[in-house]
This record gives sequence, C-alpha cells and structure tokens, in this order.
Amino acid sequence: MPVLLSKTEEKVLGEILVDMTTNTGLTRAAPGSKLRALSEAVAKKIGRTYKYIDTNIMSAFLSGASDRYLDFFGEMLGTPRLGTRTASVSAAQRMVKFYVAAGTFGTINGGSSILIPSGTIVSTSSGGAGKRYQVLYNTVLGSAASSAYVSVESLQDGSAGNVGAGRLIHHDFINYTDYTNQTLLVTNEAEIQTGRDIEGNENYRYRLSSALTASERANFTSVRLAALSVPGVADLVFEKFARGLGTFDIAVKSVAPSATAGLIAAVQEAVDQVAGYGIMAIVKAPEEVGVSMSMTLVLTQAVTDDIASDIISNVQQSVTEYVNNLDIGEDLVINEIVQRVMETDDRIKDMGVPGKPLDSIYIYKNTRLKDNKNRYELTANYVPEVDERVIVETTEVTGDPIAVTINR
Repeated sequence: MPVLLSKTEEKVLGEILVDMTTNTGLTRAAPGSKLRALSEAVAKKIGRTYKYIDTNIMSAFLSGASDRYLDFFGEMLGTPRLGTRTASVSAAQRMVKFYVAAGTFGTINGGSSILIPSGTIVSTSSGGAGKRYQVLYNTVLGSAASSAYVSVESLQDGSAGNVGAGRLIHHDFINYTDYTNQTLLVTNEAEIQTGRDIEGNENYRYRLSSALTASERANFTSVRLAALSVPGVADLVFEKFARGLGTFDIAVKSVAPSATAGLIAAVQEAVDQVAGYGIMAIVKAPEEVGVSMSMTLVLTQAVTDDIASDIISNVQQSVTEYVNNLDIGEDLVINEIVQRVMETDDRIKDMGVPGKPLDSIYIYKNTRLKDNKNRYELTANYVPEVDERVIVETTEVTGDPIAVTINR
C-alpha cells in the first residue's frame, strides 16, 4: 500500500524530542527520563492515528480497498461480489456416467432397464465417504445400453466439492439383480471444477476495475467478461476478422473435455447481448483432436494383481488429466506424458524401449465434412492449430484410450 501521510512512531518521537528540548526548558531526554516516557506515549498514539488515517484514505480508492470497502465499490458499479457456487455438471456435459465393463445394463439386471433415482450418492471413497455428489434427476439406464450419463451436484459447498478426473468411482445404488458382484460402475471422465468459493479481493478488484470498460459494450473486455460469466466456460480464444472486417470468432474451452452444444448456445447468447450492431460474432467449440496411446511399464519389483491394477489406474488417470487439461492451441508433448507416467508411482522403473517410450500413439481428426474421423500415427509432438484442442479420444477407440500393460 503506498504511503500517504504516515510517519513512523520513531520519526514522531524524534520530532517531539527535538521540539521539546529546543523550545522548552526540558532538556533531559535520555531513556528513562520523564520527558522521554511522556514523548514515547504521545508518539505511539500519533503513529497509530497516522496508520488509521492512511488505511481509511486508501479504502476510498479501488487499489487499496478490501473486504466490505470493495463491496461498497461493487454497489456503486452494479457489480456485486461473486458468491459461493456448488460444483455440478449436467448429463448433457457427458462427464459423470454409470456403465458396465461387459455386456449391457440389461445383462446385470435380468434383461430389464435400471432406474437410478435422484439422491443416489456417488463418491470418491466406499461407504459414501470422501467427496460426495448426488444424482439430481431420476435416470433410466436402458437395458440395451452399456453406459449413460447423469446430472450430479456436490454435497460440499464451494471449491471443496471440486474433484479430479476418475475419482468418483463409488455409488450407493443396490437395486439391480447383480448387485452382489458390484457390476454397475460409475466414474467421472473429466475433472469437475465448477465449485467456487466466495470471490477473493484480488479477483473482485480486477473485475471492478474492468466494470466501466465492460459496461460500454462492443469492446473486447465486455465480450470476454460476458462469455466467461457463463457457467462451464474455462477459457476463450479470439480470432479477429475471421470472415473479414466486422467479424470475429470465439473458441470456447469448456471445463469438461468437450464443449457441448448447450454451452456454445449459452455463450453465443451472452456475447450477442454485448456485441455491437453490425458486428458478427460466432461462438464455436474448438476443433477437437483426439488422442489414444498404449504403453508398457517395467516395475522395480514384482507386485500383486491388485497393486498392478492400482498402478495402471493411476497412470491412466494422470495421463488423462494432462491431456484433457491442455489449452486450446497447446502442444501435446510426448516427453511430458513420459514424465507424468514416471512420477505416478515410485515402483515404475522404465517404460517402452530406448528411443520409443510409448508402444503407439495416435491422433484422430475430423474429416472435412465432419462425418467421420481419420486416424494418424504420431511420431513426434503434436502442434495443434490455433483453434484446436487435444483431448483423450473416447468415441473412436475400442477399449481403453490410454492402454497400459505391466511387463512382468
């Protein structure tokens, strides 16, 4: 905080002692003297008063205000502080799913569909411990299907409810025929980061400093803030003059691996409200480039099947988190994948063969008509186009898109 009026207690004390010894008959100012004691007491009070005045003056400016004083600025600008938001995802976002490892839902329920009632708990630990989410709506798992997505909401407020990919693997639903074998599985395919604590002073101060600019509309700040205000938006990439003068495109990075049509429509509506007349803005999902890979791990010691399964699961989760958190236009780096794998568990000694750590790695790109995908083997890092985002491929791969084998 910049100093406006402040003087330290030491400086005030020095000025008092000089004034008293110069202009009065009191000349004994050594430590322990009455003059010194009285001057120190007065200096302490004056020093505190300077600090109090400075604090209140700075609170009258946006750069120095905090807490309730920032809220006063928010009231004046019509921009209230963002409150707590509970983490949640919808079925349309395709993030949390019930599934079976083999067959269909009918296979594990005597040929019938399964009804997952609202209130069913999915969690990170067995017995409903750990981070807990509840299913929001009754969801029918069709007898002929093998997976189905559900809408869920955290039972913990704010960011405490956020959870990493592949962590929600337990549920409390038992009303199906093959319950004893626990063949009905659940998982979250991407991290859930929509939970939010009450907005901190630094972020709120930045939003307030942009409020007047944003309120003018039709400028970059107003468009960006409008788009970012839509729940589920993680980041944006702007392309000016995408179709000539008076046009621009916005590629939306979702908190989920893929930006849904509903999210794109919501962002388009928000942008249209602030874009200027005669300006054509098109909101779109980034061009998704899928990736799959296989690898063979060498361990430092022999392990049981259960431990090997845990190592494989943790490696898959680590690689998936890396890939699905790549930004729009961010490179896929093979050495980074290798590092993430090697850091997953101390028992991983090596992977692949010298010069080729991954057994295989492929990318999947849409055809020009977007009616199919072409697969290409990757021999080096993948450098995407400015509007491309690399994610783990799930639609074109049979089995695990991150296939891991332990060499025993």
